[in-house]
Amino acid sequence: LPISNNGFHSNALIARNANQIYMGGSDSGTGLNYVIRADLIAGAWTFTDISLDGAGNGPSTNIKGFTFDPAGNLITVTDGGIFQIIWDANGILTFTVT
Repeated sequence: LPISNNGFHSNALIARNANQIYMGGSDSGTGLNYVIRADLIAGAWTFTDISLDGAGNGPSTNIKGFTFDPAGNLITVTDGGIFQIIWDANGILTFTVT
């Protein structure tokens, strides 16, 4: 996970369960790879960049922490605010400001 020069204070990790982990860091300038979902599938880890949704929206960079809301959506705490990551029934990712 690229954590840029802010990695010493802008990083987070949370496990949904033993097979799914979310990692966050700081945007290294590309706008990508600062929110990663890791899934353990058939004994191997698969990493997916979930930094941006299909409309190009994403949380502010410099991830400080994660939690889950009562519905199981990922909440991302950043320097720029608090963002909710929602997946619809089709697995489409959407970011909203909470």
